[in-house]
Amino acid sequence: MLAKVSADAEVAKHAAAALADAESYVVSRIYRDRKAGVQISDEQGTRERSFVLEVAFDRVRIDALLRSLGREPWTGERPALRVVLRVTDAVATYLVTQTSERGWGHREFRVIGEKAGLPVVLPQVEASGALGTDNLLSGNMTMTEDGYWVTEWRLRAAGSSTQWTVPATTFDRAIAQGVWTAARRLAQAVTRAPPGSG
Repeated sequence: MLAKVSADAEVAKHAAAALADAESYVVSRIYRDRKAGVQISDEQGTRERSFVLEVAFDRVRIDALLRSLGREPWTGERPALRVVLRVTDAVATYLVTQTSERGWGHREFRVIGEKAGLPVVLPQVEASGALGTDNLLSGNMTMTEDGYWVTEWRLRAAGSSTQWTVPATTFDRAIAQGVWTAARRLAQAVTRAPPGSG
C-alpha cells in the first residue's frame, strides 16, 4: 500500500517500524468469495472456494507515515502510462502489443501497473504511433548472449524527456524497473508542493 500510494517501490524498506505494527493502519479487512452464488456441484475442486483479501487502510495515517519518510502521497486521478516496447531476441525484433503472438511481457506490464496504481496502455497493433507522445514510456530490450536483457527506457511526460538504462537482468525485472521509475517520476511532477499544502 505504501508503494502504491507514493509510487515508490522502495518505500517499504524505510518503514520497518510501521510494518511491524501494520495492523494499526488497517480500518477493515474482508475475504470476498469470488464464487459467491455459484452452487457447489461436483467434487473436482469447486468445494475449494476462491477468496480475495480486501483491506481498507486509514488514509490519514498512511499519508502521515509517508510524509514522515520524506514521501508525498500521490492523490488525484493518475494518468495512463502508454508503453511502447520493442524486443530483440535471438530470433527477431518485435513490438509488444495487446495481441502480439510473441512476448509474454505485456502481462507483466499490467501486473506491475496495478501494483503501482498506474493504468498501463499497450498498443493494440504494430502502429505504435497511435498512443500519442505524452506520458509515453518507450523502450528497446535486447537479449544478451547469456539470456538476460539490457533495456533502454525513455519517458516523455510534462513536456520533457528522460532516459535511463537497465543493465542485464531478467525480463520481468526490467519491466518492473521501467514502470516503477516512470510512476515515481510522474508522481514527483504532481507532488512537488510545499509541505502541508496538499
